[in-house]
Amino acid sequence: MSKVIEVLMQMASNAEMSNTKSLAEMLSNANLTKAQELAIQTKDMDALKVATYNLPEIRCYPILLPDDKSEEVSTLINRTVANF
Repeated sequence: MSKVIEVLMQMASNAEMSNTKSLAEMLSNANLTKAQELAIQTKDMDALKVATYNLPEIRCYPILLPDDKSEEVSTLINRTVANF
């Protein structure tokens, strides 16, 4: 992520970076991933965020307990919680 920040700071401080050729040359020397380079060139900040952070998708599902709260369901929930 620090490489991306350095590149963005360099772009902000250097008016020459508005030139597509200069920007492409700077990006090729910056050791960024291809996805990060493309996102910066196309000014797609959402794609840059995804390419930089690469966070896993977190999904949450509610667990509904039956009214009788059977022991089998409680055991399943206890095992699931213990695995976190």
